[in-house]
Amino acid sequence: MKRVFITRNIKGNEPLVHLLKEKGIACIGESFIRFELVNDIPEKINSAWVFFTSPNAVEMYQRAYPKCNKSWAALGKGTAMGKENRFQFIGSGKEVKNIASQFNKLPNSYSVTLISPENGNRSMKPFLSPTAEVAILYKTIEEPRHLPKATAYVFTSPSNARAASVLNDLNALHVSCLGSSTKEQLFELGVTKVHEFNSWLWEEITEELNVWLSNL
Repeated sequence: MKRVFITRNIKGNEPLVHLLKEKGIACIGESFIRFELVNDIPEKINSAWVFFTSPNAVEMYQRAYPKCNKSWAALGKGTAMGKENRFQFIGSGKEVKNIASQFNKLPNSYSVTLISPENGNRSMKPFLSPTAEVAILYKTIEEPRHLPKATAYVFTSPSNARAASVLNDLNALHVSCLGSSTKEQLFELGVTKVHEFNSWLWEEITEELNVWLSNL
């Protein structure tokens, strides 16, 4: 059985594990990063909307403002996964500029705060309203360690890729990733061959992963 390592904390009873098992793929996962709230969190968010570009941002926002009642916007289905009913906007497609254009047509879209980590990739910000604000709520702490043996590896974020590169030769591995920013980071780390998945949804990723693995 082929074995895939994903840089995400995965429990054995998760749907993703069963999806891959049905394709004859064993799945193990562990994140190489963790998150902490920053010390100087803004006292409150003044905008009508809050915009999230990752599930981690959603989690940290809820931790910082458990009772904050705002309209929620997500970069895409991957960001909103498991909480779709809470979002008033979920972007469609992969291009940040196009997703921002979709959002900017909504009422009060000029009043929006982008939820971000320290040193985060805020590629969405230039395409939102000129009045858009950024709230830095959390920091990403990278935790380098040795990768386990696997047929292939799925990197879920630039910071996970950076952390994994400290103690591992990623160029010697079969490497794949989620998102263009992760792919760019892997290229910057010197990885010459990277398969970027066309979706953020694990059901669709599983199908594509199965085809990719069969060609290795």
